[in-house]
Amino acid sequence: MAIVFIILFIAIPIAELVVLIRVGETIGAWPTVAFVVLTAVVGVSLVRMQGFAILRGAQQELEANRFPVTAVFDGVCLVFAGAALIVPGFITDAVGFLLLIPGFRRLLRSIMESRLVASGRIRTWPADTPPRQQRREERPKRADGIIIEGEYEEIEPDEKTTDEPADGRQQPTRYRPDDDTDPSRRQDPPGGKR
Repeated sequence: MAIVFIILFIAIPIAELVVLIRVGETIGAWPTVAFVVLTAVVGVSLVRMQGFAILRGAQQELEANRFPVTAVFDGVCLVFAGAALIVPGFITDAVGFLLLIPGFRRLLRSIMESRLVASGRIRTWPADTPPRQQRREERPKRADGIIIEGEYEEIEPDEKTTDEPADGRQQPTRYRPDDDTDPSRRQDPPGGKR
């Protein structure tokens, strides 16, 4: 992590200064400044236009009940592109303009996705099987096809039947097999009354 900060805050500014000085020697100081300002203005306007297009795409994905993964990734790329284009310099401008190219973003997204899948941090499903259906198919089923989910607790026969939990919530009454308070085991005497 320290190497990333060294690159961001020391190496890139030094490289930007070297490039600015070389370009300034070649075309002059004022044309260099004008070129840096022009790239910033054009880049920010392109970020704004593409941002609206990505926002519309995200809204369409949400209306179709799909999470807009592509739009979110493109939005993050545009944030970095905008920051890179505002910083004066030719190297950051080149990075910013690269992030504005949709094909480059697709390539970057596929590389990151393949690395995340390989590391096991994300899972992918076939396009024809939605994730919810896939998860349902992976669950264990009973013989009749009904899925029963729940929690259970084994109770020893000598355990108290009315334990109070520490948090004060009331638990349902537990019945022992030999307990005659179980309503399902009660039998009315002949004559209808007890």
